[in-house]
Amino acid sequence: MAGLDSPYSTGVKLWWRSLVPLLGAVWPVALLISLAYWLSPESSTEEIADTTSTYLAIAALVLGAYGIMVTGTTMSQQYTKFIRGNVHIWTLRRIVPWALTWVLVLTATLMGYVLLIFPGVIVALRLFWADEYALAHRAGPFRAIKQSWEITKGEAGEVFVFQLVTGFLMWGVFLAGFGVASAVVAFASLLGPLGMPFTSFAMPLVLFLGYAVMHSVELSKFYGMRAMHLRGKSPVGTISLGLGDGQRRPRSAAKPAG
Repeated sequence: MAGLDSPYSTGVKLWWRSLVPLLGAVWPVALLISLAYWLSPESSTEEIADTTSTYLAIAALVLGAYGIMVTGTTMSQQYTKFIRGNVHIWTLRRIVPWALTWVLVLTATLMGYVLLIFPGVIVALRLFWADEYALAHRAGPFRAIKQSWEITKGEAGEVFVFQLVTGFLMWGVFLAGFGVASAVVAFASLLGPLGMPFTSFAMPLVLFLGYAVMHSVELSKFYGMRAMHLRGKSPVGTISLGLGDGQRRPRSAAKPAG
């Protein structure tokens, strides 16, 4: 299972292969964010101007969160071919379950930290995949938490190591994104009045593309672990790995992890 054994190379390949559909999905969101920043109406008083700016900033943050969801949905679609239809329609339908799942995960994690630090760490590791179940697999919040808890049974250590290594590698992605952002700003300075609109449009794209790299790696690991979990639960000789490829593979054909 390439996603389980080499999630980083698999994830980068997935990101590169998905670049065109990803850009096609997120550019409208980036455009709306840019509109929120540079099309604010002029107000007659400073108080109204400040209020308008506050509302527009909130709108930009909400759109940014939505763009992150669209990015995640697009990458899941490209990896599994499971999500059908328009990416934006799917994402809009999953906003409430996804948000509620995050609220429950954060609440459970904080309760674990309040009791003792160690239980909070364990809860965070065991519920690491709940949002993916909620977003891409149409699971409700409680079902998403239950499925994440099941898939990580006995695998909390592996998830911890994966998160640790991924965190260090993401610093490289961050530095690369910072370099791209600096280049965007430098180029925008040559555009005169168009510089600010261009920057406010390009920066969200850089954010979404950078997040897509991290999420592609996470997806590769997630579906590798999910395939191993489903294989272990299967009472028959063949299983469906749930990867959206419509294939059934013999259990003996895959090597167990570790």
